[in-house]
Amino acid sequence: MASLYWLGVLVLVVALVRRLFLVPSGLRHLPRVPIFPLLKSYLAMEPEDMPIRNLILPFANDRQEGVVLVWVLGKWMVHILDSQIARQLSDDLALYSKARPPNDSLLWHLIGNSNILVSNSTQWKKQSRLINDAINLQMPVKQFALLGPGTNTVRWDEFAQRFAVDALGSTVFGHDFEALKQQSMFVREYNWVMAGIANPIYLIAPTLIDRIDTLIEQFVALLKAKQNSPGDDMMSYMLRDPDIASALSTLFYLLATHPDIQRRAREEIATIIDPKADFTAENLAANSLPFLNACIREALRINLSQRFQTESLKNWVPFALGPRQCPARNFAMYEQRALAAVLLREYEWELPAGSKHAKAVQNAFSPFALTLPHELNLTFRKL
Repeated sequence: MASLYWLGVLVLVVALVRRLFLVPSGLRHLPRVPIFPLLKSYLAMEPEDMPIRNLILPFANDRQEGVVLVWVLGKWMVHILDSQIARQLSDDLALYSKARPPNDSLLWHLIGNSNILVSNSTQWKKQSRLINDAINLQMPVKQFALLGPGTNTVRWDEFAQRFAVDALGSTVFGHDFEALKQQSMFVREYNWVMAGIANPIYLIAPTLIDRIDTLIEQFVALLKAKQNSPGDDMMSYMLRDPDIASALSTLFYLLATHPDIQRRAREEIATIIDPKADFTAENLAANSLPFLNACIREALRINLSQRFQTESLKNWVPFALGPRQCPARNFAMYEQRALAAVLLREYEWELPAGSKHAKAVQNAFSPFALTLPHELNLTFRKL
């Protein structure tokens, strides 16, 4: 009997290992990034850019491969590193349709599984058009001008997140979350839920599921109060909020550590926009501030700056392409130009003495594939 018991245990272990690590037959021709270094990186809670820089890109470059397989917590994922292949895949939804998310994922339980992130063809076009119209209806330039911090040291990664919430609320939702003035209950609950989803300890906790449902109810009530009820797709907007905060944090960090670039961006603003003039959607456009826009584009890259001059601008695809591209991409770029222009006109900033980011940016661990600087403090001085 004992031998049968251990045989059964062995069979279960083998089945589990096969399920976790076996490569699907249709993907076995693709080169695989070694599993154990990836697992070690995840267990060490390294930020997303670390395995990309240290494991995935070197592996692909050594083999001159544009597509590789990466093991991600029980599933093999195809990573496309060649921009030309990415374009082909993005443009052909008939052959490479978006995958449906798993029903047991808490993240998709929060934002819904019928939104623009996973929709295809006609549904995607309709949702993309509605979202684009919602964003372009109003650009809160005057509100952005009021969002500057004081002259003291500011916890910038938190400020950027709260700014992103307020900008998104006033523009898309028609609701002032007042995240910069105070931490509203809605924003506080949203942050708690996102942190819970990111923590494996809470993945099966009924408390987290209940709080997700409560947050969704509050969100729907907010939309109904504004006579705008597009369904759970609008929750996907809130998912983009950490992306914007991440981009803003990285941009301001790079400007802090490159004072000559910060000074040149400030000079561009002073030259193009009268110091006494208000900021408008027109003078904050990308073609009005080409150098500042180039700084933002550079902050959204993963490779070192030295590689930028040797690469085609067509390879810059942080918002994806075709039907897979982010419908809020123009708003995200505009939002960064607006805040940067406002603060460049009024302040100069640098890293405080003793900053842990002095030698290199230290990003936080995130399961959402973000590169958000961790506990980034910046010292602002009024000009």
